[in-house]
Amino acid sequence: MDSTIIVKRYNDKVYGDIKDAGFSSQFKSAPSEFKFYGYFNTNGIEKEAWVTYYNENRRGRTDLVKLTTKPYMYYRLLKIDKKNKNNLEYYYCLPRGFTQTHLLNLELDYNTIYDTTGKQYSFSTISKISKAIGVAEVKPVE
Repeated sequence: MDSTIIVKRYNDKVYGDIKDAGFSSQFKSAPSEFKFYGYFNTNGIEKEAWVTYYNENRRGRTDLVKLTTKPYMYYRLLKIDKKNKNNLEYYYCLPRGFTQTHLLNLELDYNTIYDTTGKQYSFSTISKISKAIGVAEVKPVE
């Protein structure tokens, strides 16, 4: 099994009998120690503050009757090299709906991300692969 994950796009692409897995499939199939859901400190560091922030920004585009707390409302982070613990590079994927709003580049404005348990990480964007996928250095803050 290869220890490095290669992501070229969000969705899978099929070439004849060969399936090139996209970010979505790779994230779903990755063991939990190589992935996490995260959010930026946009409105306080509590997860509930992110839920409110996300839903307020989505209200402009959709008719939300109740607040959503689904996993797609968070940034998804997937470790690129599963064997090298010193490699701190992760793919990240924007939350659903952020590619269609002013929040498209929110990750460029913040340098701290939190996982859904409240653990803090430094976050530094390295590059963008597509509108929704990028590469960042993600380091736990001691």
